[in-house]
Amino acid sequence: MEKRFRDWITIEPGKRGGKPCVRGLRITVYDVLSYL
Repeated sequence: MEKRFRDWITIEPGKRGGKPCVRGLRITVYDVLSYL
């Protein structure tokens, strides 16, 4: 089964200032990439 990044990333205006986050978590994509 193919995983797409759009299935894992959400943008909600009221969560973390509208930054892209991992679905179901309050972790931004920027945070994940900065840990790498």
